[in-house]
Amino acid sequence: MHPPKAETDVTDASHRVTLTIADANDTPPVFTSDDTADPVPEDVATGTNAMTKGDGKVVYTASARPDVAGDKVIYSLKPGAGDDSAMFGIDDESGEVWFTTAPDHETRDSYSFTVIASVGEQSEEQTLTLTVADVDEAPTALAHDDT
Repeated sequence: MHPPKAETDVTDASHRVTLTIADANDTPPVFTSDDTADPVPEDVATGTNAMTKGDGKVVYTASARPDVAGDKVIYSLKPGAGDDSAMFGIDDESGEVWFTTAPDHETRDSYSFTVIASVGEQSEEQTLTLTVADVDEAPTALAHDDT
């Protein structure tokens, strides 16, 4: 035997509900900067930090577009990537890159580094090679033989 059913009066009612669905950051940022940098002279000024860029010359500027408009892209250098990233500094907001250690054309004529553009958990990498041009250096004193 079944228990008695309870009867309920239901009055139809309409309610308008508006849902706003925000775009989620589910795609890495896309680099909009070139994957090549203009050559720089080996006597380019070096820097030590983002505040002053170490009075150094900016040798490259990374730029990336986030998946969601208005999201902030953060830039960094990929450490230990088998490249020369330890010789460079980067401004995490502007993407500006500069040498922190002076390059030497006589030792090598190019240096490479990898920039990471991140928005939240999403990131993308761009590897670059920077050519360093030779600069005539002041001659050193040479022994002179008058014989």
